[in-house]
Amino acid sequence: MPIKVVEVHTVRQGNSTQPPTRRRQSSNADYRMSHFGDNHSGRLLTIGQVTALTGVRKSTIRHWEREFQDFLMSVRTEGNQRRFSPDAVQKIEKIKTLVEEQGMTLKGVRRLLEVDQQHAQTAPAAEPAQTDVSLQKLAELMSEQIIRRLFYEK
Repeated sequence: MPIKVVEVHTVRQGNSTQPPTRRRQSSNADYRMSHFGDNHSGRLLTIGQVTALTGVRKSTIRHWEREFQDFLMSVRTEGNQRRFSPDAVQKIEKIKTLVEEQGMTLKGVRRLLEVDQQHAQTAPAAEPAQTDVSLQKLAELMSEQIIRRLFYEK
């Protein structure tokens, strides 16, 4: 879908006028791209924005995207531009930490990410009933402590 450029006229305030400005008209594709992804809480970022946030060069991000295809994915716009979710940015920061600060090789990082992914898939999820019981016990203990402090300890 082509992007339309529209001319916007400004309102005259007092004796001064500002020249008309040109801006891009937002399309439905922009809206979909800003609300797409696994993590709906954040906007998708361009590779330039990810570079500014993480300090990782664009070429390195592209290389890591090829190297870690199973872990690091970007969404492509209709114009084939990369967009990264907040989750992908966190993964880039993790890879950067492992490579630059801990001195791991890319092969070592891939192995670690594979193990982390397998561990996350096989880790048993806490049953809601157990969680509710634990929270109930904690609430009872805290209530007893508060009552004790309010009425018996002075």
